[in-house]
Formats: sequence, structure tokens, C-alpha cells
Amino acid sequence: MPRDRKRINGAGRALVATMALTTCVFAQTPPAAQQPESLKIVDLLFEDYEGWPSSRLELKAGGEAVLNFRVEGFERREETNDAGYPESRVSLRYEVEMRDPQGVLVEPEKAGQIQMTLGLQDDKWRPLVRWSAMIPAWAPGGDYPIQIRVRDEIGDQQAEGKATWQVRGLTVPAAGTLRAEDLEFARSLDGPWSPQRYFALRDPVYVRFTIVGYRIASDKRVWVEQDWTVLDAEGSVVIHNDNAVEEQSQHFYPPRFLTTNFRVEFEYPKPGPYLLRIALRDRIGDQTYSQEASFTLRP
Repeated sequence: MPRDRKRINGAGRALVATMALTTCVFAQTPPAAQQPESLKIVDLLFEDYEGWPSSRLELKAGGEAVLNFRVEGFERREETNDAGYPESRVSLRYEVEMRDPQGVLVEPEKAGQIQMTLGLQDDKWRPLVRWSAMIPAWAPGGDYPIQIRVRDEIGDQQAEGKATWQVRGLTVPAAGTLRAEDLEFARSLDGPWSPQRYFALRDPVYVRFTIVGYRIASDKRVWVEQDWTVLDAEGSVVIHNDNAVEEQSQHFYPPRFLTTNFRVEFEYPKPGPYLLRIALRDRIGDQTYSQEASFTLRP
């Protein structure tokens, strides 16, 4: 019996020694330091046609793009209000810019500031930023990158984010000199369009073309004039519209091309071949251009 008690006492002493050693080891291991959260732009989502969040967006030129995002990982300045309750202050600045596929700014950069006073119940608060921009009707098709920059003024840190959306629009190659491209005829504005057409005597005659190569002034003005003339088979002028269209405008994002469509109005249409002559004048660049295209009225 004494021998058994000695064994138990010996085992107990060993267990106590092991626990003491373990306790000593844990006591010597310092707790892991919690790393401060870094500033981040999160939940970068567009609004679709029905206002639902979407990671992708495709719009026709002339529409509006809407983008939402949140900011997290910012620092707070701890303070006490007049009533003696703890509160914290947040100070953020953000900038959003959008460029076209060639890297040209579509509109001025938008900037904003978020300054909030938060209470203890707002420990999970994250600001929501809603950005929107109208896309000009003359914007070319392609991918439009949006660059976002956020600065935490209290924590002295910055973050960047990027989103890209797609525009459905005309893609017209740049031209070095003034000219009209893709001149076509149709019986309706809905087409079908063709470079040469035969029309019935009473058919409507529609024309469309694209103007490129004009100069844009340093203050982003565009000034292009158009004359239209229709001649019959003998070379006599049947229709003449002097300065039928004058495009004189000034935009932050000026059009890189101009689209024209019109209807040829005959007072007394007669069967036979006709010649359409278009004359263009670029007042900013001091350029002129003329082009001819034929069409026929059938009996």
C-alpha cells in the first residue's frame, strides 16, 4: 500500500512540473500584435438599367453611367463631445475620373469630401459614394476606364480603385484632313443603307455621312458648315441648301466626328439620274472639302 501511494505521489509531482513548464512557456510568448487595417476601396459596382448592382455595365452612347463604392480601413480621431461622451471623427477625400478608349478625359474630374462624427454604435460604419456621368451621344465605342483615388486625411494613407465599362457607339478612325466618310442613301432612316440607290419617283430619299478631320480649337470649339446641292442629268441645279447645317459648339469633351442625315426634298421629282454634291467648311482649321454621290429616280 505505501508503495502504491508513492507511485501516485510521484506521478502527481511529474504532472505538476509539466503544467508549470507549460505555463512558463505560454507566459513567455507575447500576444500577436493586431495589424492596423489599411485603407481600401470595396464593393465597386455599377447600377444596371433597373438600378440593381452589377459588376459590369454596357451602355449606348448618350446614356448615363452610375457607379457606387464603399471605403474601409480608414482611421478615426477619438474625441469627447460637450456632454462628455466619446466620439470619433472621420475625414476622407476622393476623386473620380473617366477617360475614353484613347485616354481623353470625358468630363472634369469629380472630387468630394466625407467628414463625419461617429458614436460608439457606428464602429462598423463605411461610407458609400455614388458617382454618375452622362456619356455624350458622339462618344466612340469601346472600353471606358474609371479611376478612383481616396485619401484618409487622419491616417495619412491613400487607396486607388479602377472599374471599366463599355460604350456602344460609332468607332471612327482619326483623320488628318477634313472629309466626309461613308456617304449612303436609304428610303428610311432605319435603312437599309447603300452607297448607290435607285428610288421610285415618290420614294423619300435619305442621306447620311460622317464628317472627320476638322480641327478643334484650344478652347474646345468646333465650327463646321455644310452646303447640299442636287443636280440633274444636264447639270442643272435642282436643289441647293446653302449652309444647310452649321455645327458650332463648345464642349469639355468635343466630338471627334460629326454625323449628318437629311432628306432630299424634291418639289417636282422627275425620273432620271441625279448627282448629290456636298461642300464642307471647317472654320477653325480653315479647310474645305467636297464630295459627290449619284442616285437615280425610276419612273
